[in-house]
Amino acid sequence: MSLKSDLVALLTPSGQQHIVDNFDALGHDEQQSLSEQVREVAPVLEHYNRIFVASMAALNPSGNSSSDVEPPHDADVAHFTEASFAADSTRASVANAMRHDGLASIAAGAVAVLVLAGGSGTRLGQTFPKGMLVCPDLLQQKSLFQLHCEKILRLEKIAGCTDTIPLLLMTSPQTDKATRAFFKEHHYFGMSERNVIFFVQSAMPCYTRDGKILMETPSRIASAPGGNGGIYEALQKSGALGEICSRGVKYVQVVTVDNMLVKLGDPLMVGYAIAEKADVVVKSTPKVSDKEAVGVFARRLGKWGVVEYTEIGDVRAAARRDDGARLYDAANIAIHLLHVDFLHRAAEEMRTYEYYHAALKNIPTHTGSVAGVKLEAFIFDIFEFASQFRILQVDRSSEFSPIKNADDATQTKPDTPFTAVRDLHALHTKWVRASTNANSTATFEVCPSVSYDGEGLEGAVIAGAVSEAAQSGAGIVLIKPPSNL
Repeated sequence: MSLKSDLVALLTPSGQQHIVDNFDALGHDEQQSLSEQVREVAPVLEHYNRIFVASMAALNPSGNSSSDVEPPHDADVAHFTEASFAADSTRASVANAMRHDGLASIAAGAVAVLVLAGGSGTRLGQTFPKGMLVCPDLLQQKSLFQLHCEKILRLEKIAGCTDTIPLLLMTSPQTDKATRAFFKEHHYFGMSERNVIFFVQSAMPCYTRDGKILMETPSRIASAPGGNGGIYEALQKSGALGEICSRGVKYVQVVTVDNMLVKLGDPLMVGYAIAEKADVVVKSTPKVSDKEAVGVFARRLGKWGVVEYTEIGDVRAAARRDDGARLYDAANIAIHLLHVDFLHRAAEEMRTYEYYHAALKNIPTHTGSVAGVKLEAFIFDIFEFASQFRILQVDRSSEFSPIKNADDATQTKPDTPFTAVRDLHALHTKWVRASTNANSTATFEVCPSVSYDGEGLEGAVIAGAVSEAAQSGAGIVLIKPPSNL
């Protein structure tokens, strides 16, 4: 049998033999490349086909699903906000105890942080990984990657440990090389190379609307990232999950790279998971309005997940509890804490999971742009397999300010570098004024190496900087490590 015949035999069970239609016209190297792709994908193509069929069947163009949806019960949600602490001192004491337990877990090496870093930032007008972004209005002029690493190092210092929090970065084929080089160039931003673990997000083939796999070139299958739900298989397949488990990690906090305010490795979140014996804990904030374009945590047909804003429907979005609070109000802010047992279980479930999301897109191919389908699974799709799922409601102003859009001249667009830095300055100014009783009109920006969550700002050096800012009438003051002041 010829090489092409071998490949046709591999593709016939899935009905995707057309992948090698142009095989004979390819050069030797192109034939070898396509052969490797076919041999890698052929064993799972029938599964991918089933995913395509199920995902297309689930498409809901009206965006107004009426399937059985149930909001979280009171027992599912812990309100750990400033308002809840002010109203109930016992709740604040419980939170402090949980935070203490979380710090102990961090010191014991039981916590890792995973940053979803596959985005290339094209919506921001950049061609490099989003984590390399340096916001123009940030006085520190540090990339998102550097800010995240410095938060981890500061948290380790608070926990009284060194080099105990592994940082995992899930890249994409488009961002992996540049991200690795960026970290190496900057000496891993003070973290040990051993503790920065890269792995690549899985990809899915792109389909025509009638179920045929598209070809980007005659020798390359068209593919696209399979959504952040690919985290589970990618963690296991790459060996990263086994590596952190061998180090004693029990909990992995998963966050997006673009949230300027995220508390990486949050000890309160860890302590809450321990207290609740939860294998999945998610953070949430109330929606800012009924029509905010954000998904909400809810049960659908009795199973936990996220109901997107395009699916919830106007009636449910506006529904109220007896006390006037919004019924579907647990917004998904993409901060999740997952027990490693759940990660193992989810990886196994993904081997047969078929309920992906079909995105109808124009896909470039060697014959021109084609109306096609990209298949994505999201990390929260698999929460239905959690044995203990809990929601931790927090303050948006102190935990969530994502960067999704490019700045514009009017600075009125939401979720931009400008709004993220603005929110960071508001939070840090609040920290400084609370810690120093400052009466300054200045705005403050605090380096992550100085403070993780508002602690450590009571010292004389910091107070001196605040006083100097007050006297000089400075607009924005950067609070750096004392040795650099």
